[in-house]
Amino acid sequence: RRGQATATATASAGEIPPGARAAFGEALAAFLAHDRAGDWTPAVCRDVAAAFDVAFEAHGRRLAPAAFNAGRTFERCGDHAQARDRYERAARVEPAMPAAHVKAAVLAYKTGGDIDRAIASVERVITRHAFWDPASLVELVVRAR
Repeated sequence: RRGQATATATASAGEIPPGARAAFGEALAAFLAHDRAGDWTPAVCRDVAAAFDVAFEAHGRRLAPAAFNAGRTFERCGDHAQARDRYERAARVEPAMPAAHVKAAVLAYKTGGDIDRAIASVERVITRHAFWDPASLVELVVRAR
């Protein structure tokens, strides 16, 4: 969502391998700058997501927040297929990241999936992680009508 300059998925310095801090920090700074400016274009989305992908790939795929934020980047430009792919990557690497599971479920539905399956996925996340994301649930309910 434009204008939201806060990062949903971040990692503390202790969780990020030393070599990844700079790459992740630069990607996050670019994301926040473009979010504040509201100047997302497909080219900007690809560049910022690629910066997050570099941090994710270069560090043993341990940096789930990088994949998650690449997903958020692609969502800014409406590229739901790429966003879903990044959310699924984050969820695979860090199964305890409920936001990644919920975002992937919502986008699975948006890209032609079954609403009942998406709702069931979100319910599983809520049950397992005591996670509550009203925006995603409202979006699913509205689309189901």
